[in-house]
Amino acid sequence: LGYLARRLEADGDVTAYACGANEPFPKTYDGVDAGGARIAAEVREAAARLDAVETISFVGNSLGGLYARAALGALRDGDGATTFAGLRPVAFVTTAAPHVGTRAAAYAFA
Repeated sequence: LGYLARRLEADGDVTAYACGANEPFPKTYDGVDAGGARIAAEVREAAARLDAVETISFVGNSLGGLYARAALGALRDGDGATTFAGLRPVAFVTTAAPHVGTRAAAYAFA
């Protein structure tokens, strides 16, 4: 995703923010809701600090896509609101994220 961030920022109109709330690796063991909450807290902090930002988009890969979806739920500015952390949403993109779950990997235990 680093390449994507560099390409987007090359346009000059985009600020790409790579969230580090779920690093280092062991933080991923406490579940998607906890990871999403950490991302939401980090995004709220960044949104308050970056005055010129008016819109927000999320890009997540694999588990990051699940975290991003959970973070959006925590970032919504109230029932019926159309903003997230005070920002207007533009895009939500995930790749290889198991939004509908996964099959049991029985072959791994053979």
